[in-house]
Amino acid sequence: MKTILILFLAVCSVSAADIRVVGSSRINIDPVRAWAAKPTGVRPMPSWKRIQVSTVTPAAPWPICAIKIEGAETKTVYLKNLPGSIFNIFLEEDRLTKSVTEKDQWITAETKRLRLAYTHESEWEYGSPNYIQFQRDSANLENQKDTLKELRTQLTACTRNKKLLGADFALFTGQVYAKLEVWDMGQKSQ
Repeated sequence: MKTILILFLAVCSVSAADIRVVGSSRINIDPVRAWAAKPTGVRPMPSWKRIQVSTVTPAAPWPICAIKIEGAETKTVYLKNLPGSIFNIFLEEDRLTKSVTEKDQWITAETKRLRLAYTHESEWEYGSPNYIQFQRDSANLENQKDTLKELRTQLTACTRNKKLLGADFALFTGQVYAKLEVWDMGQKSQ
């Protein structure tokens, strides 16, 4: 029983390591992670830098990202092996930002239109087609305001998640492609 428990713990500790594949090399970046959590002594693996991804633009052959390196220098680079979760959260943030802008513009225009229509309300009989349409449009405006509020909530959550997911380690590959440095986060491996 002790042997099984020891084997189980050994397997768990091996699978918990942060292994990255860069080129054909498998690299365990746990030492630099541990040092970054408590920076004392000599820094291991100085080529691996802590980065914060702030923008992602889909491009070929790799996404173009604005990254903040070690909390100081900001660069626009190609970023190899950007995890799908980070890429998708930036795309979702972009989609939500556009949706919020479009919805906000629609609400502004519709509010102005309904204010102008309201000036003619005294001419409408209760239950007339114009009165009913005005009531429907007013209700739709309120529904769209609720939708906008929900979109803003989603955008706030997305932005918060982006900050959490966008921080990781990467290294400069020494390559420059189309006048941009090429950095690599390494493909996560088990």
